[in-house]
Amino acid sequence: MRKQLIGDDADLDEDWSVCDEARRVIHFRSDWEFLWSPDYGSFEDITRIPPMRFTFKKAPSDAMHENALQIFSAMVTATSGGLPIDVFGPTRAVLLESRPDFVFIEVDLTVKGTADSEDEKLSPLVVPISSGNTMYSHMWKCAYTSKLSTVEFTLGHIIRSVVATIFVRVTRGSWPDGFHGQFSAIASGKCAEPPSTVYHTSVNDEEIALLDSGGEKVPVTSDGDIKLSRRVVSVDTTGELKVYVKARGGDNNVMETWKVFKPLDAGRSNSMLDIGFCKMDITVAWSLISYNHVYADTLL
Repeated sequence: MRKQLIGDDADLDEDWSVCDEARRVIHFRSDWEFLWSPDYGSFEDITRIPPMRFTFKKAPSDAMHENALQIFSAMVTATSGGLPIDVFGPTRAVLLESRPDFVFIEVDLTVKGTADSEDEKLSPLVVPISSGNTMYSHMWKCAYTSKLSTVEFTLGHIIRSVVATIFVRVTRGSWPDGFHGQFSAIASGKCAEPPSTVYHTSVNDEEIALLDSGGEKVPVTSDGDIKLSRRVVSVDTTGELKVYVKARGGDNNVMETWKVFKPLDAGRSNSMLDIGFCKMDITVAWSLISYNHVYADTLL
C-alpha cells in the first residue's frame, strides 16, 4: 500500500502528475507536427475548409451526406480549486482518423490570473473520442479527468449530414437594452429504434448554443447582423433544423419564437422571425461534405 504523502512531498507528487499530463500533450503535438504538418500545415493553423464550400458552386462527386461529430458543449465540472472560475482556451477536434467515428480532442484550458504571468494551466488533455458504428444519429456524454480538473463533453454522432451555416439579421426595429438574448439550434433526426444504452440518447431535444449574451447587450453590427459566437452545425438529412430566439427582460418577461428548416444539399433557406420589438431575417446556407483530404496547398 502506498504511504500517504504529507507536506512538500505531497506537493512534489502533484507537480509531477501535472507535468506528466502536460508532457503527453506536448508529445501529441510534436508527433502530429512530424506526421501531418508537411501535408496539412501547422498544428495551430485554422482549418482551411470553409463551411459553405459547396453552397454556391457545383459539388464534386466526392461530396455527399457524411457522418459528422457534433460538439454540443464542453464544460469544466470539477476543479481542485473549486468553482466557479474564469476559464479560456480552445477545445477542438484535432485529427480525424480513417474511420469516420474516431477523432482526438485536445483540451488546453488556462485559468486566467490578474496578469498574463499569473495564468495557470488547468486541463492539459488529449483524449480519443469514439461513438462506434451507428445507423442513426445519437448523442452521448463523456467525462475526462486530469490532475486539476474534470471536463465533460456532450457530443453527437450525426449521420447522413450536411453543413448548415446560420445568419441572423435585424431588419426592422432593434434589440433593446436590458434584454438578455439566447440564440440556439436543434438539429433533429429520425431513429428507427431506441438507443441501446442510457449513455446514447436522441439528439432531437438537445440545443446547440449559437449565442448567449448573458448580462451583456446582444452584439449587433451597424448593418443589423447579430454576431453569433457559433453559426455552423451539422444536420441529419432525415430530420430538420430549428432555430430558436429567446429574449428575457429585466422583469423576467420572456419572449420566444423559432423557425423550422428542411435540410438541403446546396443553396440557401430564408425565413422571418418576429419577436415583438424587432423582426429578424434568418438565413441558412447549406453544403454537402467532401470526404477527400484538403492539403496545405489544395486550391479551394
